[in-house]
Amino acid sequence: MKVEAKKTHGLSSSSEYKIWDLMIQRCENPNDKRYKDYGGRGITVCHQWHDFSSFYADMGSRPDGFTLDRIDNEKGYSPENCRWATPSEQQLNRRKVKGSKSRFVGVTKRPSGRWSARITVNYKGIYLGDYDTEEEASEAYQKAKEKVLEEFELMRKQRGIQ
Repeated sequence: MKVEAKKTHGLSSSSEYKIWDLMIQRCENPNDKRYKDYGGRGITVCHQWHDFSSFYADMGSRPDGFTLDRIDNEKGYSPENCRWATPSEQQLNRRKVKGSKSRFVGVTKRPSGRWSARITVNYKGIYLGDYDTEEEASEAYQKAKEKVLEEFELMRKQRGIQ
C-alpha cells in the first residue's frame, strides 16, 4: 500500500510524526530491519493512517514517557487497536517468547520439571513462584498481570489519559 503524500501540518519534527513514520516503515518497507516482525508477519497499518494527519487526529499528542502500543499484538495498527502506553504496560502486552517450552507468556520450565512464573514491571523482574503445572504458573502470572493493569488504569485516570 502506498503512503499518501505528506501534507503540511507543522508536526514533521514532532515525536508523534517520528513514531508514525517508524510504524509505516516497519509495516510497509521490506528493507526495514524490523519488517520481518511486523509487515513480514502480516501486521498492517489501516488505510486512513497512511496519512499522518489522520493518525494524529485519532491518537492525539503523545503523553510524556508513552509510546505507541497495539492492544492486540496479532492485529494491525488502527484507531481501535492502538493506544499510548508506558513501556511497563507494553512489557505486559507481549507475545509468547519464540522457542519457549511453555504455551503461556510469563511461564518457563525449570530443570526440576516445575513451572516458574515471572512478571516484569517497571523494568524489574518479579518472581511469582514455582508450580506443579504450567496452567497453575500461568494463572499466577495472569492474576499478577490483572493487578498491575488495574494499577496502570488508575494511573491513567489520575493523569487524564485514555
